[in-house]
Amino acid sequence: AADHLGEPDEYSMIVGAAGGVNVNARTDPDRTLYFYSLPSHKLELWFLLESNRFLDPVMRDFYKAKEISREQHQFAQNNPQRRALRELLSASYQVHPYRYPETGLPGDLDKLRRSDAEEFFRQKYSASGLIAVLIGDVNPAEARRWAEKYFGRLPKRPPREPLKAVEPPQENERRSTLRILPVSALFIGYRAVDARH
Repeated sequence: AADHLGEPDEYSMIVGAAGGVNVNARTDPDRTLYFYSLPSHKLELWFLLESNRFLDPVMRDFYKAKEISREQHQFAQNNPQRRALRELLSASYQVHPYRYPETGLPGDLDKLRRSDAEEFFRQKYSASGLIAVLIGDVNPAEARRWAEKYFGRLPKRPPREPLKAVEPPQENERRSTLRILPVSALFIGYRAVDARH
């Protein structure tokens, strides 16, 4: 029913009408990325649109996104390399969330409600955790002014608590075998220091 309440791809249409191209997003275990190219004289529009994304989120596509996550999980199950990588991560980590796919497990998706997603968004997505990268013919002073004007209106929240998942010491190698014929591959992972080390 939510599909009938909005204009499909309205965001992309607004960006396209302003001369923007390549509207896309990506999620990986550590971040969610939104990106596109926009003419530099439309930079204020970028600040307006992106700040609105966080100021007043509309989760109209929640159920569609759940289905996409299910499809991504199924794709990974049917793709030998993706499946082997997931197996490697699952065997490598005992505590850290890296052991789970970023789209979640199918059982988690079944239980996830829209109100859960809204609460997660309120807790985890705030101006204190945003990083913007602007590339091109940009006036830094003007960009700073617009950042303060548009992102400064977002609700103030304390920075997120750092993840406290500490892996226990690994005292020997871990092995996992996944038999998917006719594919032969070997994945090897090594424990390294934290990325912020």
